[in-house]
Amino acid sequence: NFNISSNLLLNINKQKLELIRNTKQFCEGLPSNNVLLWGARGTGKSSLIYCIFNELIKEYKVTMIEIKNFQIKSLNKILRIISNDKKKYIIFCDDIAFNLNDENFLFFKNVLDGTLRKFSNVIFYATSNYRHIVKNDTIVLDNQIIKKENIESTTALSDRFGLWLGFPSFDKDTFLKI
Repeated sequence: NFNISSNLLLNINKQKLELIRNTKQFCEGLPSNNVLLWGARGTGKSSLIYCIFNELIKEYKVTMIEIKNFQIKSLNKILRIISNDKKKYIIFCDDIAFNLNDENFLFFKNVLDGTLRKFSNVIFYATSNYRHIVKNDTIVLDNQIIKKENIESTTALSDRFGLWLGFPSFDKDTFLKI
C-alpha cells in the first residue's frame, strides 16, 4: 500500500501532469497512450505511478496489476482473463529491462502490438533505467546494415509506448532538497 500524495514528489511536475492527464483520459475511455517512464534510479518513476493510481481509484473503476520481468510470459493469460471486464486495467511493468537476445523482449513487444488493436480496457505503464528498455550491450560493428538492424531492434519495444516521460538524475542540492 503506497499512500502518499503525488504533491510530495518534487522536481517531476511536468511528468506528473502528463501522467495524470493520460491516466484520466484512459479511465474516461478517451484516447490515451502506453507510457514509458525512463531515467535515473531514485527519481520517482515508480512512486509517481503508485501515487497517481491511488489518487485516481477514488474517482474511477481502475485496477493496477504489477508485472516483473520474470512474469512477462503470464501477460497473455492475464489479458485473456481481464479482456471482457468493464473495469480499466493499468498493467505496470516496474524496472523493466531486456537484453536484445532475451526471448521476453520479443514476447513483450508482440503483446504490446496485440493490445493496441484488441483491448480498450488495458494500458501499459513501464519504468526503466534505459530509454529503450534494452540494456546497452554496445558492440562495435563495421557493417552498416547490421548496425542499423541493431538500432531498429533496440528501439522496437520502446516505440510501442506512445508517451515517454524522462526522469533525469538530480544534482546534489536537488537530491538533498527532495
